[in-house]
Amino acid sequence: MSELKFYGDLEREEYLYDTEIGKKRIEEIDKIYDKIKNYLGKVILDIGCGAGLFSFYFEQKGHKVIGIDISKELIKEAMRIKNKYSFKTKFLLANIFELKKLKIKIDSAIILGNTLWEFSPKDFVLLVKNLKNMASEKFYLLIQYRSLIYDIVYRNALKTNFPYKNVAEIFEKYDDFNARFYWRYVDLTYTKSSTSKSFVGWSVAFLEAIMEALGFKLVERIESNTIYTDWLDVYKLETI
Repeated sequence: MSELKFYGDLEREEYLYDTEIGKKRIEEIDKIYDKIKNYLGKVILDIGCGAGLFSFYFEQKGHKVIGIDISKELIKEAMRIKNKYSFKTKFLLANIFELKKLKIKIDSAIILGNTLWEFSPKDFVLLVKNLKNMASEKFYLLIQYRSLIYDIVYRNALKTNFPYKNVAEIFEKYDDFNARFYWRYVDLTYTKSSTSKSFVGWSVAFLEAIMEALGFKLVERIESNTIYTDWLDVYKLETI
C-alpha cells in the first residue's frame, strides 16, 4: 500500500498557475498589489516558490523574479508551466543553506502562502541572515502568514478535521523543542497508508520580535485574508 503524498494526493491545484484555485489565489494577491508594489523593487526572490504561482504573477507585473524551492517535484512543475506559457522567471532547486552561494543582489524577498509554517525558528533566522548578504541598499522582506497559535486557540485547529475529500486530519503531537505541531492525514477509503505533516507555531508577536532582533523594522502590516493567510507583513532592512 502506497503512502498518501501531501503534494499530489492532498494538494496540487492550489500551487498551479492555470487552475481555478490557483487563479483565485492570484486574485487575492492582486487585490493588495497596489499596497505592496513600492516595496518590491526590480528583482524579487520568491522563497518557497512551489510551482511558481506567485513568481509568474509578479513577472507579469514587470518584476524580475527568481524562485527557489527544496522540492524537486514542484520545481519540475514550475518549469513545465514556465515553458508552456513562455515565462522568463528563473527557478532554482535550493535550500536556505545554499542561498549564500547565489551571487545575486535582490531588492526584495517574498514568503507567501503558508510557506512560513515550514520554517523552524532556527532555520528562519539563518534564512534572514543569508538574505541580508544578498540585499540591495533598500531591501524589503514581505512575509504572508497566519498565526498557527491563533488557529489552535480560536479556530479549533487541534480537533479532527476533514480538509480534503475522504481524508481525516488528526492532531498527533507537539514538539516543544522545535515549536512544531504534527498532524496525521488518514485516507478514509483505506487505499493508501496515512502520512504525517508538521507546521511551526508562528504568531504575529513572535515573528515581529525575531525580525527586529535581526535588524528589520516593520513598516506595514496588511490584512490579507486569503485561503491560507491572515496577514502580510512588510519589513525594511535597517542594519546589515
